[in-house]
Amino acid sequence: YFAMTLPIILGQSLWRGPGWWRVTFGCGALLMLITAPLTLARGPWIGLLGAMLFLGFLWDKRVLLILLAILLILPFVAPKIIKSRAASIINPPITQKRRIADWQTALRMTEDFPLTGVGLGRAYLTAYPRYRPGCGYYYCHNLYLHQAASVGIPGLVAYIWLIITFFRKGFRSLARKRWFFSRTESEPRKDLLAGILAGIFGILIASLTDEHFHATEVAMTFWFLVGLGIVLSRLISDKAKQEIIS
Repeated sequence: YFAMTLPIILGQSLWRGPGWWRVTFGCGALLMLITAPLTLARGPWIGLLGAMLFLGFLWDKRVLLILLAILLILPFVAPKIIKSRAASIINPPITQKRRIADWQTALRMTEDFPLTGVGLGRAYLTAYPRYRPGCGYYYCHNLYLHQAASVGIPGLVAYIWLIITFFRKGFRSLARKRWFFSRTESEPRKDLLAGILAGIFGILIASLTDEHFHATEVAMTFWFLVGLGIVLSRLISDKAKQEIIS
């Protein structure tokens, strides 16, 4: 949730709007920034870091200053368990071997069912014990391998194509003279779209080490934001066309 939504909430607190609006979103962003480390979820930490870097370079450089301040302060105030989890990103513990085994299992499923996969829904969980008997934890820990194992290589290609199309439309709607650009004025639709792009980028990074979409709430949030981003892209493009015509 944080990887997807924090960039949007942080952006709304930074960009021009009523004072109560910015204060409300600012408090929400601060609360999320404080509690995100307490989840102890390393993949989403990396995803959130990527999302904020993405938003900072893409839209507002102040986000980079906020991120730098957090990274400088956090080592001095973070509990020992958070420091230990952060260190394990660089020096993975033995438990990381389980993730590798999960990835290998998903690859074997894909090899056996390259066109159709093992099926949607709980089919992956049902098929997993046949490939790795005795294991009590059946998730893939990688969204892309999970997609390939569940719906086959064509399904994975379709999923990646959809995501690429989403970002391509988003960039076209925001683009000025450079691919990476900074906002110069308040444009509410573009501000929101930039936050959504960053949030989706963040969850896609986090999904390299986990499969979050088995939680229906996460999947619904993801596709809602993708749909909202597409609508915003169309509204921005239509407005630009009307300005050109007028």
